[in-house]
Amino acid sequence: MLWDIIQQWKIEQMQRNVDAAKKDSRDAVDKSQDYAEKVGQLALATQAVWSFLKEKHHLDEKDLMQRMEELDLMDGQKDGRVAPKVVTCPSCSRKMNSRNMQCMFCGCGNPEFNPFAE
Repeated sequence: MLWDIIQQWKIEQMQRNVDAAKKDSRDAVDKSQDYAEKVGQLALATQAVWSFLKEKHHLDEKDLMQRMEELDLMDGQKDGRVAPKVVTCPSCSRKMNSRNMQCMFCGCGNPEFNPFAE
């Protein structure tokens, strides 16, 4: 009888674990779909901006690729992304990330703020 109770408890515990894993999986799928939608929106916005630049400033894809490479190399690595860099706060001399608009220690504005860094 005690064995049956323990077995039943273990089965119920396993079922709770399975249910939690299913929920986590659904949440991950939902988040992935949200990200895919946002990436699609960003791609559309980027394409719209590029089409305006092509029309108004007579640029071509070569110009775009050249600028992308220049920006990619700003962090010293050609890796297809803009990486954040560590900068020193001009006010308190503590280290901060270039993604932050201001120093989290003293509130001073970040002169090297880059909202596009990953």
